[in-house]
Amino acid sequence: MRGLKSSGKWLFFGAALLVAVLATLPLRLLPLGLAAQEASGSLWGGRLTAAQWGSMALGDMAVAVQPFPLLGGRVMAKVRGPRVEGTLMLKGRETGVTGLRGQLVPAGLPLERFEMEGVEAVFAEGQCVRAAGQLGALLSATSSPLTGDVQCAGPEARASLASADGLQRLELQISATGGWKARLASPEGPELKMEGSL
Repeated sequence: MRGLKSSGKWLFFGAALLVAVLATLPLRLLPLGLAAQEASGSLWGGRLTAAQWGSMALGDMAVAVQPFPLLGGRVMAKVRGPRVEGTLMLKGRETGVTGLRGQLVPAGLPLERFEMEGVEAVFAEGQCVRAAGQLGALLSATSSPLTGDVQCAGPEARASLASADGLQRLELQISATGGWKARLASPEGPELKMEGSL
């Protein structure tokens, strides 16, 4: 019994030591999936200067890696900036985003901006396993928003957005690899089909 207690103490000590060592690592060593002019600080309290997600500018962001998932080989980081905040699931059996809220200016889409509230899109083995939250899109600064829920549709995360009168519609699909497809229908012009990668 004493041996089990002793081994348990050493296991706890080893885990605490590992977390302490990881806490001193510089943020620039962590593959966040975001580009930035500069990454400074530690994993627990770092900062990205002029961060970008694909071709979408995010501005300066605070980054904090969650310590306990690291013990299981998972990398999860909370990010917070002037435009968007949420959690990035960067490495592990599941990858994706969760708790995203804020605004993004999309690249490759004829939109003013996306508005997100509690958006989640989580993938495992190339399949969408969880998706939730509400997504809004503004076609122009003066237009009314298109809104809809995010959900899993087969292997992809999908959002079907519509204006209040139902005349304008946007279908958006995102895959586990970051590829996206969009279809925009509006009475003001022909249907647009677009695709790209985050």
